[in-house]
Amino acid sequence: MLTGNIGSTLTAKCGNIQTYKVGSQHIWRGATVAVHLDDGLAYPATDSDEGHPVVVGVALEEGKPGGEVRARNDLKYKRSAANPSQNWVGKLACVADDESVQLPSTAVAKIVVGRITEVEEDGVYVDFQDRPARVATSDYD
Repeated sequence: MLTGNIGSTLTAKCGNIQTYKVGSQHIWRGATVAVHLDDGLAYPATDSDEGHPVVVGVALEEGKPGGEVRARNDLKYKRSAANPSQNWVGKLACVADDESVQLPSTAVAKIVVGRITEVEEDGVYVDFQDRPARVATSDYD
């Protein structure tokens, strides 16, 4: 019976802060972090499908090549955006670069960061937990 030995054999990690090994590019504190599925290493997010990236969160500290970086994914983070408008609320945000987002309709690789929850003049708030685990096919997906 599983309940009889759960305390002695179950290993788990809890929380929305995870540590990742950093690839060949420097990651700055506050940058959007993506793990490349090709090598399992963390990189600053870019609008490129090179390495098959998946966004994992925002860097809590600087990550140097060959080192480690902690990324958090459970908050709504403000990201820069070019000419955001109120009708962006509810739409998906895709990577533009490691500190900026764009709508899927203007993104090249369509790597989803999360869902836009609020718009300000100089950027948008993005809920990093509200995202499909696949490439965006539309602004709402």
